[in-house]
Amino acid sequence: VVSIGDLFGRWVPRAWIEAVLGSIRNAPQWNFLLLTKNPARLLEFEFAPNAWVGTTVDRQERVELAEQVFAQVKASVKWLSCEPLLEDLTFSNLGIFQWVVIGGASKTLSFAEYFPPRDHVQNLWAQADAVGVKVFEKANLLERRREFPERPATT
Repeated sequence: VVSIGDLFGRWVPRAWIEAVLGSIRNAPQWNFLLLTKNPARLLEFEFAPNAWVGTTVDRQERVELAEQVFAQVKASVKWLSCEPLLEDLTFSNLGIFQWVVIGGASKTLSFAEYFPPRDHVQNLWAQADAVGVKVFEKANLLERRREFPERPATT
């Protein structure tokens, strides 16, 4: 929802946000991904079960606020976008989230292409694995971890 924008920015009128959340409630057959760099504002709203609520954590300085806010957010799926993953991140309460999305940055007119160091990606994977959080690596990483279940043995 709101590509290349922030529905929960301080400048967005509450009525607009409520209208979007109402549309989400009226379409329960779909899941809607909501992402913000202003996670504290999420506490002002109630979310339908089909609203997957997330925040961007690209630097360590964003970790503490994300954990504090999301410990209080009531949403069926709480997630993190670590894209671009600009530095090695350490969480103290990653288990409050259900999903972590990891990525680099695509080249734009204003920014150079960026690929996070693989050890930063693997560190985040290890933290997620330790608490049972699902991880999705975006295609803009140089290599992607893709796990599949093993085929059962036949007898």
